[in-house]
Amino acid sequence: MSPVKTTYRFSKNLDTSVLSWYDVHFPASTFHGRIHIGRMKDDGCGVRRLFTGERDAVRDFLANMHVSDKLDYYITANTVSGVERNLEGLFSLDNIVLDVDCHDADAPWQEQLLPLVWRFKRDAVVPLPNSIVRTGRGVQFWWHIRPVSVKCRPYFTEVRDFLIERLRDFLAEYSEFGAFQVDAAASHNLVGYYRLPGTVNTKAGTRVEFELLRDEEYLLQDMTAWMALEKAERAPKKKPPRGGEGEDFSGRYLASDVRLLRDYHTLGFFRMRQLVQLRILRGCDAGNETRNNLCFMAYNAMLPALGHERAFEKLRDFNAGFRAPMTERELEGVICSARAKGGYRYTNEKMIEFLEITPEEQKAIGLWAVSEPFDPMARLSSHPSRRAAARTARDDRDAKVLALANRGLRMAAIAAELQITRQTVSTILSAHGFDRRRLVVNAVSEGKSIEEAAERAGVSAYTAKKILREQNVKNSSYI
Repeated sequence: MSPVKTTYRFSKNLDTSVLSWYDVHFPASTFHGRIHIGRMKDDGCGVRRLFTGERDAVRDFLANMHVSDKLDYYITANTVSGVERNLEGLFSLDNIVLDVDCHDADAPWQEQLLPLVWRFKRDAVVPLPNSIVRTGRGVQFWWHIRPVSVKCRPYFTEVRDFLIERLRDFLAEYSEFGAFQVDAAASHNLVGYYRLPGTVNTKAGTRVEFELLRDEEYLLQDMTAWMALEKAERAPKKKPPRGGEGEDFSGRYLASDVRLLRDYHTLGFFRMRQLVQLRILRGCDAGNETRNNLCFMAYNAMLPALGHERAFEKLRDFNAGFRAPMTERELEGVICSARAKGGYRYTNEKMIEFLEITPEEQKAIGLWAVSEPFDPMARLSSHPSRRAAARTARDDRDAKVLALANRGLRMAAIAAELQITRQTVSTILSAHGFDRRRLVVNAVSEGKSIEEAAERAGVSAYTAKKILREQNVKNSSYI
């Protein structure tokens, strides 16, 4: 198709390196929709169409295209069925593009843009985009998906909106990027124009540069599956019906307890969780006799499934939770008779009697005397102890993340403290509705200064002021 006739004011050809970017985002396909190339009109109002064609025709046009440093050039991310660029004519979905801009004229965006891109790639809060385009006062993230019909738009938009949500969480985490925001209007426009790499942003006076990060295309179904897993991870988890419904032990387990429970995937796990919780209830400072009895009971619970070596290794972790743990020699003396006999089997009734567990403690740890005959078909779920162990470790981790966040620690510090990724911290905080904005507003309402409110919420004073302006909260320290 021939280009639309227009008057060019050009100084040079488009850099041919841009073709490598184009080939990643618009490779050969069985979808024969049309891509638009345009430039800003002379009066600065709207975009004038320069060329409309299928993939190969657009590539040929770019290879010979002349550009001027005094004009702004654009390209569409998806294809349309005709020469009109509108949603009614949307033909295929080829790319998810998220646009992030700095609209604060006073913000030092030149100093923040490269660190923003670096942190985005380092933190990996979302699947790595195929390319990153620095547009001048902002940045675009491009994910190329294998082209799909417009009929798949509901799945496409759901994935795109989830990516926007994650990107907003990322920007909110770092106060130094407070001037940058996701341009929702541009990111939602499926037939919108995006700045063409290799040209110039005349308003910012900078060149539009790109960085290729991934050649392989994404499948929309894979992106949808990733999103579903992320949403499931962020959703509040239901507590199990038994085993601690009387009291929440999340956030109270020691690192040795989590290691013991997470790596123990047999039905003895439920007994061990009860014993760990009982030790926590008793303040980890039980007298010598009770401590010895708890360790004896723990060893017997683990021995049948793990054997002596592994059971004794985990018993060391359990013993380490007491304020005055036994020495290894003392521990061996406590369990010697059980080891010689191959372990003892204790019913709930015997365990309650042996450890003198009160009714209140029974309710707290979910330990009940058997009142019904054993039903071998009552437990139908597969790997129940494995699921319960993972749930216990996850709930404990989440509680600790929230506690640290409420103390004002930033996500990076929380991740380092708990030895998890920053993305996991962000997911947990979002799932539990943690809102740093609320912490800032509440602190100021209590009469705290901007600096004190910022420290409590784990953000900068600049971000705290911005939050207060958005929430229309008055404070004498910045009015």
